[in-house]
Amino acid sequence: RLARDAKDAGIPLVFRGVPETKESTDSKLPLLNPQSLVAFQSLIDSGADVQLNPGLFSEFNIRQVPALILKEESSASSDGCIQSAKAVIVPGDVTLGYALDRLTDRKDSIGEAARALRAKLGNRP
Repeated sequence: RLARDAKDAGIPLVFRGVPETKESTDSKLPLLNPQSLVAFQSLIDSGADVQLNPGLFSEFNIRQVPALILKEESSASSDGCIQSAKAVIVPGDVTLGYALDRLTDRKDSIGEAARALRAKLGNRP
């Protein structure tokens, strides 16, 4: 369900890496080999945008999954400096609709993004 909802909302499913398999202990196999990618096949088949990005987990100190991250894009200020992006993380094994609902009352760009994404899911819980 999460894969379907993420696909419909246009949100990628991001993983830290590939699951370890018996084959992955063979140092001659590349990290992204067909055996390691088989775990993602059902998500890919559902049309979900599946990404591997261990840096994202480090950047936001993600220790509990699943987690929804809504990130405000960095922007240049009037003095030409880049303002750092802020993000809100909703951890927990909940539906995407529920996670977005937790953010829709915000009066900032994160709340605006949450409302737009929530609208794409319609009445789904």
